[in-house]
Amino acid sequence: GGAVRSLGGPPGAVGEPPSIPFLSFSLLLFGTGFWFADVMGDSIVAEKAKLEPESSRGHLQSTCYACRFFGLMIAAPLSTVIYSAHG
Repeated sequence: GGAVRSLGGPPGAVGEPPSIPFLSFSLLLFGTGFWFADVMGDSIVAEKAKLEPESSRGHLQSTCYACRFFGLMIAAPLSTVIYSAHG
């Protein structure tokens, strides 16, 4: 409500761009949420990795990082294409 409106709010009319403060605030919220999720996910993986047998130590963490890397590699261009087509 009020906080979003004081930052310029989302675009009200078709073709009206959002304000810079609104975009900055949105990016701050996204980055903070992403950071918290990343830290929580890393801590869960680190705790589970302690239970791995000595012969495969580190396999779980490397698999998780590889999946995250490839997911981001796919998500970035895919979201760009979707936004270009439908945004």
